[in-house]
Amino acid sequence: EMLDIYAASLDKLHPIERTAEWIEPTNGADSPKEWRECSLCGKQIDISFRHLLPDFCEGCGAKMKNGGERP
Repeated sequence: EMLDIYAASLDKLHPIERTAEWIEPTNGADSPKEWRECSLCGKQIDISFRHLLPDFCEGCGAKMKNGGERP
């Protein structure tokens, strides 16, 4: 249990950088052309009115490989 507490505190000091990418939704979206999904956590975003894809996922904080690109 002490090791888990220690590991959690280290993660806060030196967080592991997670990377993912925006993909077409695997399920749950009306139109895949208007939605993108985080490949890591599955959080979906509406891209209908976006000029660029976000650089980070709001759901898990992952840095997106295709962030900043046009949808």
